[in-house]
Amino acid sequence: MFLNSIKWGGVNTFSQQGSILLRISLLSFFLGPKALGDYALAATMFGAFSIFVELGLKQLYVAGQLDINDVSQEIVTSTTWWLNIICRILVVFVVFVVWFIVFLFNLDLKWLSMTLFLSFNIFISALSNPVFLMYERQGDFKNQAILTLSSELIAILFFLIFLYWKFGVWGLILSQLIAAAAFSIFSYLFFPFKKCFYFNGEVAKVALNQGKNFIKISGATFTTYSFDKLIIGFFVSREALSFYYLAQKVCEIPAQFLTLVVNRALLPFLKKQYENKTHAQVFSFLISKLKILFILTLFFSFFIFLFNYFLNLKDWKYVVNLIPWVLIGVILRCMTQFLGSLFILNGRISTDADYKLQEAVIYILLIPIFSWFLGVYGVLTIFIFIYMFTFYRRYLYIKGV
Repeated sequence: MFLNSIKWGGVNTFSQQGSILLRISLLSFFLGPKALGDYALAATMFGAFSIFVELGLKQLYVAGQLDINDVSQEIVTSTTWWLNIICRILVVFVVFVVWFIVFLFNLDLKWLSMTLFLSFNIFISALSNPVFLMYERQGDFKNQAILTLSSELIAILFFLIFLYWKFGVWGLILSQLIAAAAFSIFSYLFFPFKKCFYFNGEVAKVALNQGKNFIKISGATFTTYSFDKLIIGFFVSREALSFYYLAQKVCEIPAQFLTLVVNRALLPFLKKQYENKTHAQVFSFLISKLKILFILTLFFSFFIFLFNYFLNLKDWKYVVNLIPWVLIGVILRCMTQFLGSLFILNGRISTDADYKLQEAVIYILLIPIFSWFLGVYGVLTIFIFIYMFTFYRRYLYIKGV
């Protein structure tokens, strides 16, 4: 079951992330890497607006943290689905209010309009059939993978049409909306409808109580994941942000196999191991594999560095120059996120949240100084340092639990 989850989880993730990378690459190829500056800033600001409603509902649901003895699984699933929709509505509302205020003052902020459309995307996704929540809890990603692949192929087709019509970056955003809409519609057309007419106050109370820690984690994660792009976008240059964002997207394809595939597939599996008290052996095995992964990342980064050194890639050399360093930081971040799932299973979400807040403060203090002296590479230095520190800190803690 676990290997099957890995297989279909991989199809699901690479269908989505590969499609996004393909569209971004095509856009960059025809318009140049510099064209992504506004979109990168919009995506970053969208992450900032999302912090205050990111309650980690899906992770809590899959890990069984929302289960209450006298409440049926059907009611827990339905309540989780409704809470997720409410959270997404709040994101759209907050972004719309900010956009409307800017509109009243006649300020021309193209990236803010993009942020508003990106918020519609996650709301549409939240409307998909609640049966997929149950599939994920069971570690069954096959149906979701097939649906994601289908919707992303449709999105690519529309993106090519938008690219031909010279929609520019807006073609990328609209294709994302189309992918989300296709997924939601198909989820009801081709899969059994899961009743979602229940809302339990006790389950919601548990979710909100646990979710407060996730808001802390999300805020701190945004700081260590996206504050770098804000610094580059506002204080270095929009052009540098384009190169940096594209390098990150390239690196996230292999890196997200760990967080969006292995991690998601492991959560239901590890839940059973914790219940059977056999998780210590599994933890030791996984840590050994993470060490091997990091060593392979270093070798691969060195290879990319040599590749770029001996070839003349013109404008793209700035992107490829950043990839070795971005890849190391992204892999370290994914390894840290992986350990975060173990904190959830151990019921130590508050500890993880406190750790992240402390680390975020250090990051905020150091990154402006290093970016002032070293520019983008100063940002990367702190990015790598903070995740080396956070991973080792969590490793020592979980090892002792």
